[in-house]
Amino acid sequence: MKCLLLVLVLGVAGALGQGDLITEGAWNTYYMAATDGSLIRENGPMRIYMRQIDCGETCATLTFVFYVRENGVCSKRSVVATEIENGRYVVEFKGKNYFLINRVSEFEILISDDHRNTGQQSIVLGLVGRAPEVTEEGKLALTRVAEQSGIPSENIVYIADTDTCPPV
Repeated sequence: MKCLLLVLVLGVAGALGQGDLITEGAWNTYYMAATDGSLIRENGPMRIYMRQIDCGETCATLTFVFYVRENGVCSKRSVVATEIENGRYVVEFKGKNYFLINRVSEFEILISDDHRNTGQQSIVLGLVGRAPEVTEEGKLALTRVAEQSGIPSENIVYIADTDTCPPV
């Protein structure tokens, strides 16, 4: 069942538009969603405040710079993801993460993550952008993918208003 859910999530996310993906540069997290809401709650291990995404040569690797809040303190993190097939990446962070990045509007991307840690598997979504405010198009894309991924509406969280971490 989890594999079928993952195929559905990745298929729907891919349909949102992989072409002309602009990933490099400064980003901020607007929303997060997860099948396991504890992952993205305040001080949750996957509640990520994105700052920078850099693409290696041919985008075979992506470097993410972001903050997580631990006990109320912003901790800067940097991870390097490796492409494993056709725009699908893997990275170690609080477990193993297999993800796709899809452009959903001119200023926003949706990160669809199959997060696996100690035998548990969860779908984690992150809507990040470059504009000061999230767009309706971005919110609709997130809501659609979350619904089709079995993520309850109470596990879709606007986190931009809690981002007190410094810029990179």
